[in-house]
Parts: sequence; C-alpha cells; structure tokens
Amino acid sequence: MLREEDDYSIHFDVLAAVHRGNKHDKTKALSAVLFNQGLHAMVCYRVGHRLWQANRTGLAYYMQSTVSSKYSADIHPAAKLGAGIYLNCGCGVVIGETAVVGDNTSILQ
Repeated sequence: MLREEDDYSIHFDVLAAVHRGNKHDKTKALSAVLFNQGLHAMVCYRVGHRLWQANRTGLAYYMQSTVSSKYSADIHPAAKLGAGIYLNCGCGVVIGETAVVGDNTSILQ
C-alpha cells in the first residue's frame, strides 16, 4: 500500500526527529523510532493518507481517530504533508483536511 515516495517521506521524518529532537540522547535514531510520539503520528498519517487516496475513507478515518485518541494529534488523512516534518510531541496538533504543510517543517508547542 505504501509507495516509494512514502518510504522517502518516512525516512526524512525520522531524520527530522533525530536532528531536531532530544539533543542529549546518544541513540537518537532508535529512540526516535521507538519513543517519539510525533513521529508515530506522522507515520500513521502517511498510512491513513494512502488509504484515503485508495478511497478507503472509513479505514482512513478509523486510523485518524485511533491516532487522535492515542497521541492527541488530529491530522486529517486528506491533508497534504511534505517530507521531513517534525512534530515535537504531537499532542494538541490539529491539521485539517485542506491544510498543506511543506517539506522540512517543524511544528513545536
């Protein structure tokens, strides 16, 4: 279901979390993948976005709802997000259906 461009985007999302995240962690990449809630929300958004594009809107909404309840990050699956996005914690982030977020963006709160 995920495409090569999603691999590219997730790769740069992980790099963004490593370089813009906790500076004191010596195992940055592993810690980002395992513990960074903003990164988890972004990866789930990318899966939900592909589901949305495949006209599987019910499943995409379910994914969005699950991420919203788990990480308090509400990212609509129809939103257009670039690669290399860093969400500090994801908590309280709301990105609507018509939103467009460019590449290499940091969202901090």
